[in-house]
Amino acid sequence: MEENKISVDFDPESAETVREAMVRCCEAASVALEWYCDSKGGTFDTESSIIDLMTDLLHYAKKEGLDGLRLMESARVNFEFEIEEERCCREVLNNSFD
Repeated sequence: MEENKISVDFDPESAETVREAMVRCCEAASVALEWYCDSKGGTFDTESSIIDLMTDLLHYAKKEGLDGLRLMESARVNFEFEIEEERCCREVLNNSFD
């Protein structure tokens, strides 16, 4: 698998904004996952619950006439980009205190 690398020039303020956005995204995902588990009436185990939600999203995509696997691949690419972006921001923030 080819690793996607990005090259972005972040100033410390922009890097902090990206970091805060990632925190908000994770918080929103956590709330959504808890709501999903509550709506199904099952027990909450993070790993199993994420797998169940992703599976149900694939079923929903199929019902809507969408290619769920293509959507998952797009999400994976977005995730890898965001992880690299976050890494770049951490470097900027770490270097801004030198």
